[in-house]
Amino acid sequence: MKNFFYLLFFCTAIAYANINNSESGLYASIAKKQVLNNSSFKVTDQALINQHIVNLKKIGNSTPLIRFYIGILQQENIPVDFAILPIIESGNNPKARSQKNALGLWQFMPDTAFEYNLSESDFNDDRTDVLKSTYAAVMYLKYLYSVFNDWNLVLAAYNWGPANVKKALNKGLYNEQGKLNLNKLPTETKKYLVSFHAYNQAIKNRFNDPILSKYPDSEYILKIDHEQFSSYLSQNPDIASVSPKVLEHMNGFNIYTSPSKKFILVPTTIFKNYFSLNEISFKTKTGLVSNKINRSSQCFDYKAQYNESFISIAEKYAVRIKDLRDSNPSVRFLRPGVNLSICST
Repeated sequence: MKNFFYLLFFCTAIAYANINNSESGLYASIAKKQVLNNSSFKVTDQALINQHIVNLKKIGNSTPLIRFYIGILQQENIPVDFAILPIIESGNNPKARSQKNALGLWQFMPDTAFEYNLSESDFNDDRTDVLKSTYAAVMYLKYLYSVFNDWNLVLAAYNWGPANVKKALNKGLYNEQGKLNLNKLPTETKKYLVSFHAYNQAIKNRFNDPILSKYPDSEYILKIDHEQFSSYLSQNPDIASVSPKVLEHMNGFNIYTSPSKKFILVPTTIFKNYFSLNEISFKTKTGLVSNKINRSSQCFDYKAQYNESFISIAEKYAVRIKDLRDSNPSVRFLRPGVNLSICST
């Protein structure tokens, strides 16, 4: 009987420790600080958010940059909810480029980048610079909020453009009950808002999931003076073996060939405890690594339904359109009944 009580005490202590850890982790902290919700949407739109599939692993893999964004967002009094925006924009890949020539984590178009002092030349494009583009994005979000005084409209304007949102407001974007009518937005922007809220809702409701709860609320990435890089490594020998590939993804440029960059981002010991110093393990497979689908990843068969597209299926299962196409090279046109292979990375 005595041994039984010792065992019960031991198990209770472990359970309490796990609960305590999940309650004090990074994503528990984000959940407590979130200020946006979906209550301004119509009931039918809320249902879309509830149905949206969120890949928690994608959030977990983005943890170092998410934690980095939060510090800047809080300094500028922008809701921490926006820390997941680069996941939606670029998969947290600083080299991501869209077909419309938007580039970087925050997918700046050239004109907006120029307006926010992100320089572009044959040798450098600040849109890929993680530090500069993040500060620029935060300033742009602040500007949009000064125009619309509504974070949902800020999101819509970030995706669709402020002029278009102003026109939509004149055409009943908000109804008489003060509810945002997503059907007054183009399909892409509607899905954009739904995805944004779905990701934040997942954090709020599932922060204690093992995929997220293991991450402490600590600095994974540190901003230092470029000239102090060598001394930083000598003072932190446990991360001295960090790969140039990891540093390039962390910064958006090769720190060894960019001496003009005054500040750089470097990994901390906490980073090493959860992420590889040699492989780019905290992002999806875009840009800096092979675009080929790893067949050892989790894949399943799917039969296309009526009125579905590569875009809608990719959005539904939180995979990149390019990855979906790469894993189905023989499918050029999607028709009902076509068999697809969907792989999550």
